[in-house]
Amino acid sequence: MNIIKNWRLKAIVQTFISFIPFGLRINFLLQKINGGFSDENLLGNFTAQSKRMGFIKSYFYDDKFEGKIVVDVGPGWYAITGVIFYLLDCKKYIV
Repeated sequence: MNIIKNWRLKAIVQTFISFIPFGLRINFLLQKINGGFSDENLLGNFTAQSKRMGFIKSYFYDDKFEGKIVVDVGPGWYAITGVIFYLLDCKKYIV
């Protein structure tokens, strides 16, 4: 169950936590309680990233990433996109 659904509230809480001692540990615990590290969340993220890759791939004329330079603005929390571009033999991946 997602406890914090409002992104503004989440931003305020994370800003406050960033200023207090052990804020990183508290943030980790809140994410764990909120289901941020669940298998469903990870699978959903992988599915979203594969859709994103399909969208990006539709803009390439030759349908290949090999030898291309990719700029990713806001890749998100998980580094799965960078790994996928590496496996697809991109020349360079810029975040």
